[in-house]
Amino acid sequence: MTIKRLYAKLKISLRNVSKKSFVEQQEAKTNAKQCSFICRKLIHSQNSDLLIAPISRKKYIKNEQLGIFITMEEGEITITNHTYSYFIKLGDAEWIKLKDFFKKEMELRAMQMEKEMEYQIKHSLDTIYTKISTELVTQK
Repeated sequence: MTIKRLYAKLKISLRNVSKKSFVEQQEAKTNAKQCSFICRKLIHSQNSDLLIAPISRKKYIKNEQLGIFITMEEGEITITNHTYSYFIKLGDAEWIKLKDFFKKEMELRAMQMEKEMEYQIKHSLDTIYTKISTELVTQK
């Protein structure tokens, strides 16, 4: 009889532990999803500065307007505001999606910068061309 009771108590305690770990896993998933959402919103924001460190491959997001600084490194995200710092571990799938989103946004910003430079070059060349053309006409 005592062995049965001991066995029953063990089963109950194991169930309680597994319930707690399940709840903790669900909370971790919720935190990871929320963290991923925050990162994506800040990456997409034009007020955010994006930076990639070439050697360490860390990614940085800085939004001075909101006072938030984020460091992304191999599935580990650190979100820092003026008061607190939060460390969140993402799952592999979420990390890959977030990393790809960051890269796409960086590429879009680079292409936009390149277009702006091309426009400036064209504008400058047009100005030089007009200036030279008017000088040649006035010399005749």
